[in-house]
Amino acid sequence: MASSRQLIEAIIGRRVYDGPPIVHEAIPSSTLRATDYYHGCPNSGVAEDIIEHGIEPGQITTKSQMTPVANKVYLTPSIAYAQIYAMGANMAGHKLWKKPEEKFGWLFVVSGQSLTNLQPDEDEVGELFHDILWAKGLGRGKPRPPYEPSEHAPWKHQALARLKHNPALADQIYSFVRRHTSHDQLKRLADGEYAFYASVGKKAVAAMPEELKLQILELGVHAAHEGRVHPIEAWKLDLFDTDRLTKDGSTFFKVARQIV
Repeated sequence: MASSRQLIEAIIGRRVYDGPPIVHEAIPSSTLRATDYYHGCPNSGVAEDIIEHGIEPGQITTKSQMTPVANKVYLTPSIAYAQIYAMGANMAGHKLWKKPEEKFGWLFVVSGQSLTNLQPDEDEVGELFHDILWAKGLGRGKPRPPYEPSEHAPWKHQALARLKHNPALADQIYSFVRRHTSHDQLKRLADGEYAFYASVGKKAVAAMPEELKLQILELGVHAAHEGRVHPIEAWKLDLFDTDRLTKDGSTFFKVARQIV
C-alpha cells in the first residue's frame, strides 16, 4: 500500500507517483440501482438450488479466451436475452417439435439495489470496441453500418443507440481499450473473431477505472457481479409455450408463472 507521503509528493509534483494503482469504488447511479437484472437457467435442479441459496458463480474447469471471469455471476438487463438462457436456445415464437429433456425454463429477477460490485460483461466491452472501430472507419471485412445490431440480437439496440449518441464515451472506450490491446489482437478483433471480443474485453475490464465501468453499464449492457446474488423473483416457463413468446421478451411475464 502507498504511504501518505508518496501520495502527497505525487500530487504536489515533487516526483511521479510510482506506487500501486489508486483504486476506489465509484458510486452506482440511481439509474443502475433502479435497474432490474435477469438470469436465465434451463435446468430445474439448478433453479431450485438458486431459489434456496441464490445464484453462485460458476465453476471454472477450463481456461481459454472464452473462459468466464472467475467468481462472477453473469446478469443482463435484457429480458429478451435472459429468456434465451431460460429456454436453452433462441426458441421464442417457435413451437417445440419434440419433447425436451427439461420441461421448464427458469428466469430470475435481481434488483439493482442489491448489487454492490458490478462490472460490464467482458464480451460486451469487446463488441462495443468492435462497433467503435467500424464507426471510426477501422473495421475489416464486409462493410456494415456501425452501431446497427443484427436482427437476431434485439437486446443490443438500446446500448448501441446510446453509444452512437455519446461520441465522447465512444472515444473514451476506444482510447482505453486500444492501450490494452496488442496489434495482433486489434487486427483479429477488427476481423470479427468473437474469441477476441472476450479476451480483449477481459483484459480491458481488469484494468478499467470504476467510473468508466459504470458509464458502460449505464448503456444497458450485460453485467458481471462479484460473488453470489439473491434474486427477488423466480419465474417458471413451460417450454411447450415458447411459441407464445416474442423475440423482444415483452410477453415473457404473461406466459411464464411466478414461483417466488
